[in-house]
Amino acid sequence: MSAVMMQILVRGFLVFDLTGSFAALGVLSLASAVPQLLFGFYGGVLADRLPKKHVVMVGQVVGFANVALMGVLATVGILEYWHLVLSGAGSGLLVGMMMPARQAMVHEVVGGERLMNAVSLNTSAMNITQILAPSIGGVLFATIGAGGAFFVMAGCYAFASVALAFVPKAPPAKSDGPPLRSVEGFRSGLRDIGDGFRYVRRNSEVRAVLVLSFFVALLGSAYLPILPGFVTEVFDGGAETLGLLTSVSAVGSLVGALVLASMPDRRRGLLLIASSVILGAGLLAFSSSNLLWLSGLFMVFVGIGQAGRQSISNTLLQAYSADAYRGRVMAVFMTQFSMMSLGAFLIAMVAGVVGVQWAIAGMAVGLIAVSLSALVAMPRLRALA
Repeated sequence: MSAVMMQILVRGFLVFDLTGSFAALGVLSLASAVPQLLFGFYGGVLADRLPKKHVVMVGQVVGFANVALMGVLATVGILEYWHLVLSGAGSGLLVGMMMPARQAMVHEVVGGERLMNAVSLNTSAMNITQILAPSIGGVLFATIGAGGAFFVMAGCYAFASVALAFVPKAPPAKSDGPPLRSVEGFRSGLRDIGDGFRYVRRNSEVRAVLVLSFFVALLGSAYLPILPGFVTEVFDGGAETLGLLTSVSAVGSLVGALVLASMPDRRRGLLLIASSVILGAGLLAFSSSNLLWLSGLFMVFVGIGQAGRQSISNTLLQAYSADAYRGRVMAVFMTQFSMMSLGAFLIAMVAGVVGVQWAIAGMAVGLIAVSLSALVAMPRLRALA
């Protein structure tokens, strides 16, 4: 995760240095997002048909090669914009193919009894990298250059691969069918994707968690891309103010994830709904404040709500999914990032008409309404243990 977070920052800096264009940054983001969405479902098939540890290990080796190549190109002075776009596309493809296995293997490593604790600790680790890794990447970029920064990222991938070698390998949940590397195997993989969607439709617990998760992703995470505009218009601030607010939110997420890691496995459905309400209430309060210190306080609660909805929804999906389908269920869950992008586009359009504070407030009210509706109208979700 440190390597992934540093790549986002360093690639962005390099693209803007090379082009001076915000449109180029948008192309870079799109180049990463599209492969992740298109191939994420097939990543779920890989997670269910192959040993998850092997899928993650191969992904980390490819990630090492990707950033090491960028480091070489930057060091010899021939790195160009299109290199970075291709590298970003490769990273998106890598995340889409590897992330379902990485998420689903947690259940194999710790079992069902410790699943909530393990997922919460995993979320904590991700939040720590969200706080520290971009800053470290910026310092490396400024001190040892882009080439050196990419080589440090390669070192992170190498270290992660060595650490993963000590994790015991579990057999794949489903090993029948032709090899995926063959044409018929690829076709059977596509059929497996359809089977995964049908499984989600049949499994009412999984379906309920996914429905709420998609709405929360659409309404509760779309504020992130428009925060720069919010900071400029409301606080007349710059990058340092933006960094302060995002760091405070990440600290709240870390605290929330650590608290969840210590809690027993009870009333998790209610906790998921409560986390969504906390997220909505935090965003509503944040949107109404014109004081930086008060907004920072509200962002702590936003972070707590985000940690709760991420950890609990992940845990419930893994706990209520059959072993043979867990990878594909997590692949569907990963598409929530596309919902975030859609929500960001919609809220940006609304902000241009009514103002950014009213846009975020409306989004927050919608999130609270959806969460309370789920509390009343989705008894199966409410009853999940």
